[in-house]
Amino acid sequence: MTVLTIILGVLLIIASAVCLAHPLFTAIAIGVWLAIGLLCGGISDLVVNSRVKKSGWFIALDIVSIILGLVIIFSNFGALLATDMLITIMGCLVLFDGIARIPLALALKKQGEKWGIVLASGILSIIAACMIISNYFTGLFVADIMFSSAILVQGITLIASAVAGQDN
Repeated sequence: MTVLTIILGVLLIIASAVCLAHPLFTAIAIGVWLAIGLLCGGISDLVVNSRVKKSGWFIALDIVSIILGLVIIFSNFGALLATDMLITIMGCLVLFDGIARIPLALALKKQGEKWGIVLASGILSIIAACMIISNYFTGLFVADIMFSSAILVQGITLIASAVAGQDN
């Protein structure tokens, strides 16, 4: 099992490098996985909601999920459109995080705590969010770095746990 864990860790590190080197490929892959999630989730929810006789709104939502998943999968630009939506959502989340950090910094200042770094991170988050939302390619680059970093950390964690003898 240790050898398999190390192999999986190495494969994740390689996948991270590939994602970082090919951001457009990564964007399409994320969009396709979103479409598969929408499709599978919509089908399973439709089956469950049909059996328990839930509101028609739930069934309508399930049908919309299935249709959206199919459109993304079979559309030439569907995966990129899905990725664009995710990037916009990510930008909004970063924006709200930055806005929330400013009052937090001011509250820390009132309490006599160190607050400068919190304020600076809030301002930088707002600037980054504006860049992400206003420019698709900047958002794509940021999403690619975040996705690649997550895969890299997971690969390193797998290898480290295998070497330490903690893999299950």
